[in-house]
Amino acid sequence: MKHFAGFVIVSFLITVIGFTGCHEGVYSQGETEDTVLYYAIEMNGTLCGFARILEREILEDSGKMLMQEAHYDLQMELMGKDVSIIFSLKNYRDPITGRINMSRTRIRQGKIDLQGSTLVIGDSVIFKGGLIQGEKNIMISDSVLTENLLYYPHLVKSFSKKGMTVRGFSVLDDAHRQIIRKIYTFIGKDTLEINGNIYHALILHEFNSTTAETSDLWIHVDDGLILKSMNYITGKNIILSNRDIMGKTSKVNVDDMIFYNVNLVINDFREITRMRLEARIQTSGEVISESGLSCPGQRFIGSVENNLISGTFETTSSRYDGEGAPDFPHDFSSDSTLVIYLEPGELIESDDPSIKGEAEKITIGAEDLWDAAIMLSRWVEKNIVGAIPGGGSAKGTFELRKAECGGHSRLLTALCRSVGIPARMVRGCMYLPDNGGIFGQHAWTEIYMGEAGWVPVDPTIEEVNYIDAGHIRLGEHAAFLPRFIKVLDFEKSPSPAKRSEILKSLYLLLKY
Repeated sequence: MKHFAGFVIVSFLITVIGFTGCHEGVYSQGETEDTVLYYAIEMNGTLCGFARILEREILEDSGKMLMQEAHYDLQMELMGKDVSIIFSLKNYRDPITGRINMSRTRIRQGKIDLQGSTLVIGDSVIFKGGLIQGEKNIMISDSVLTENLLYYPHLVKSFSKKGMTVRGFSVLDDAHRQIIRKIYTFIGKDTLEINGNIYHALILHEFNSTTAETSDLWIHVDDGLILKSMNYITGKNIILSNRDIMGKTSKVNVDDMIFYNVNLVINDFREITRMRLEARIQTSGEVISESGLSCPGQRFIGSVENNLISGTFETTSSRYDGEGAPDFPHDFSSDSTLVIYLEPGELIESDDPSIKGEAEKITIGAEDLWDAAIMLSRWVEKNIVGAIPGGGSAKGTFELRKAECGGHSRLLTALCRSVGIPARMVRGCMYLPDNGGIFGQHAWTEIYMGEAGWVPVDPTIEEVNYIDAGHIRLGEHAAFLPRFIKVLDFEKSPSPAKRSEILKSLYLLLKY
């Protein structure tokens, strides 16, 4: 189980920290007043984190600005290992328009330490660092929101209008360097008593049309302060609190969120060639469709409603023999659909000189693209030790030489891209015989082989040139949150290496 699930930790953070906090008090500092806010974070019935957010009015050359400084601390445990996360953020916004013009972030989890910044100048946004290293510029219009940590006055303004029940907004997503769409639906009104104070709130249902995240929000009608949120995907609850919350948190075990016991032990699981199972799987990270769950080697029959997958999967394992593989190196510049799979991505630093240099050395003498891909896959399998939390990103994994499945997959993807081989990390789950038979969250790599299409490999579990049929593919960004899984039937056949051993044993038996 040591290889499972680690890839989700940093991505999971982006979901967990998307909230705001509660008034603890206002105190004077010089000629300004600081507002300090606290939030409690609860998951799986455990109070596992808190946020402290400070807001201060400051003077800049351009005039008055509002600064927000936040510290988030989330205590988590995965398979007995500490995978806690610390997130800090500072932003500056115009006190009249509410528009953010600069923000800085830092994410720390295990060996991962990511820092990034966002700068908004007019209709131009400049991103640096963060989940994706390097710099990126995009253009935005005045209608695109730059949400702050504490207040959503645009929602109060919109849903105070008579008859308004549904409203959509375009929002700048700093973490993923893109503009996303959020849809809000009016649920009703509520009165909350928190820390002895009475708050009148609007209840709104929020749907992120990019990640399929769904939450209910309680928003203070006076100023748009977020009082409470409930996330339907992760089961995360966040509520206004006070400073005492900092001494009351404990680690939440997230094993149950990403593992499911099927009470069926299949030894030699790498030899599974066909599997059929019934499943209900909740997912987030991308919008899932029924058709998208059927792909080469996998057939899905069922339904998807609010990203809850219900139905039957049938998977088969076949081995690509390299027939028709493109030459290496190969020029893919004429295919625009492959561009994103040749460039650096989230935690995939394929432009790092050390990664590129190693990939070039590994692939010396490769006969074709498939030969080069197997060389890279074997290198990852032999040189990267399984560990949680491990190095996390491709660069972190390369330097630490330790990783969970996500680190293995990101590094192989980065190695491939650095020498011009289109590759992508995919996510879903896989079967292991541990603990009586389980399915757990997992990540592996798909490598593009021209006419043969995308070929999956999984060096994390020594499947350097194939994947067994115990893998269920959900998507490129999809998290695995199991509700029910039952294996209906399966088939196995010995691997080529094992068949060779069997034939050798039969030969020796017949010989003597």
